[in-house]
Amino acid sequence: EGTPMSGADKFTVKFPRPVLAAFLWSMPYLSHLEQKSETEVVEEYLQARFRSALPDVPLPKGPDAMACLRLVTMAQSSPGVALEAFKKAQKNTRLTLAEEMARTGADGQTYVESPVSGSPAILVYYGPALLQRCQGIEEMSKALKALAAVYRAGRLLFPIGEPVSSVTLTIGSLKSMTIADAVAGPTEKGRLLWVLVKQNDREAVLQLLDGDAINELIQLKTKFVAMHPGEPEVVYGSEASIVISKDIAVLHPSPPAGGSHKVAPA
Repeated sequence: EGTPMSGADKFTVKFPRPVLAAFLWSMPYLSHLEQKSETEVVEEYLQARFRSALPDVPLPKGPDAMACLRLVTMAQSSPGVALEAFKKAQKNTRLTLAEEMARTGADGQTYVESPVSGSPAILVYYGPALLQRCQGIEEMSKALKALAAVYRAGRLLFPIGEPVSSVTLTIGSLKSMTIADAVAGPTEKGRLLWVLVKQNDREAVLQLLDGDAINELIQLKTKFVAMHPGEPEVVYGSEASIVISKDIAVLHPSPPAGGSHKVAPA
């Protein structure tokens, strides 16, 4: 909305109540920026949200802390389910979420509980919406596995050391379907593949594409990573990047930096 009136109308009338309440809840923390860094304020805010959502649960500590704080906040009405799903997730899923969700994107700043350095940080746009649609621990577990797969694919497109502080991965197509369909791929549309397509130096978009669309990306020399939200296994080499997702192999026009063969198991 391009005018103050229409923008205010959307903010006061069209926002979902939980989103608006959370937004207003955060306002007092902005004044803390006078005395504290951005990262300190964010960590303080997330800890307060955690205490509000799960008053009987101790604040998380250690390398997983920021992932737990952020997932509980993202899940909104199902904070306990998100926390339990994270604790029960496969080791590689936990490690990916713990590392990527602890990056600040702020030069010289790290969180106290989970200090992870290196940029760019990854923002998964519509990540909260993906979690908020989950019903129960099983769906939440699948959603966290899908979120970890998105982070891994994003890191291949935007490796540590890129000259930007943060990048955005838009996953609106993933959150728009059921978790079961997102993991398996909608069978009524035929054989499709989830592909994270680089738009520019700061953005990538997740798309569900068929072979013709993927071939077009290759012809245009567009950088992309093929992925499977349910059981990601990414393999690539030095000559041409080959991304394997279960039984599907796709040639990638530009190999990642480094060149040697690597495997990122599920």
